[in-house]
Amino acid sequence: MRRIYHLFFILILYQQNAADYIDECNNPDLDKAEIELYSQLFLRLNSIIRSNIELKTELLDVKEELRQIREQTPPSRELVEIEISVIHIHVMDKRCYCSRGLKNNSQGESNGWRKTFYYPGGGNYRGFWLKSQHHRFGVKETKDNLIYDGQWQRGKRHGWGMMRRRLPNGNMVRIYSGQWLDDMKSGEGKQFYDDGDIYYGYWLNNRRHGLGIHWYNNGNIYVGEWQVDVAHGLGVMFYANGNRYEGCFARGFKNGEGTFYHMHRGQIQKGMWQDDVCKASLVQDEFRSTAQKATPYPIPPVRIDFANEFIKKIFGKYYENSRRPAISSEESKCLKFIRKINK
Repeated sequence: MRRIYHLFFILILYQQNAADYIDECNNPDLDKAEIELYSQLFLRLNSIIRSNIELKTELLDVKEELRQIREQTPPSRELVEIEISVIHIHVMDKRCYCSRGLKNNSQGESNGWRKTFYYPGGGNYRGFWLKSQHHRFGVKETKDNLIYDGQWQRGKRHGWGMMRRRLPNGNMVRIYSGQWLDDMKSGEGKQFYDDGDIYYGYWLNNRRHGLGIHWYNNGNIYVGEWQVDVAHGLGVMFYANGNRYEGCFARGFKNGEGTFYHMHRGQIQKGMWQDDVCKASLVQDEFRSTAQKATPYPIPPVRIDFANEFIKKIFGKYYENSRRPAISSEESKCLKFIRKINK
């Protein structure tokens, strides 16, 4: 006689993809031990069906154990969200087959897990749905080869996720890895720019906002405050040549009070800055003895308006006839002859 049993149990719907995602993103919130435990329960249920023993008793034990696991699992671990599906198990002549269906699939709405869904204009999505919207966890690839792999909430990127780009040769290029809020980068995240720059810090509405570190492709490093996607507030700029600036920034430039360390010259320059230009400063020789290449003090050029009069005024007392008018050569010979006679 045909016996039909309607069972409710936990089905691992995205286990392999989720495991690959865990290894790639290195998310500490995911507990692989839970996945292993769910897998063991699935194998146990399968063995029960094959042996055709007392299903009701065993299934009650499985259901109770699953309930205890669900109560012990923290609700914050949404990336390992498991959906309950309805499995129809048909036992006929000691041979089994099963067919599954999504729960709450009413009025044509997609709920739960679905395989790859292809959009008419290009791109695809595979993952969980809620009322025909991406929800909880899924992978979406656009027609421009942008791939988002992470958490969703009612059709928007929300939670933790990674954005990548697929190149024509099949390789993946990282773009952003971090937190999302209402489909925008918000919270802690790491951005990889096309020109080689890297930023790690806080975001707000797709803009760098708060504390962060920016590695520039020219070797400079900025550590400090950001506002509306530019350096704004207190910060430190480490230059590739060894120099360093500590002080205030505004609109991405040095503005306000700050100190510039000329490491190669061994000098410290303290002053006021405006749009990267020092308006007033005091330069101190702090570590010239240990500097790699201390700049020598230059001698300023002497500029005299009336050089001849200046020289006559200084050296006039050393020359007896310096103030007398010049005489001819004949007069000079006569004077020498007269002096010789007088002697």
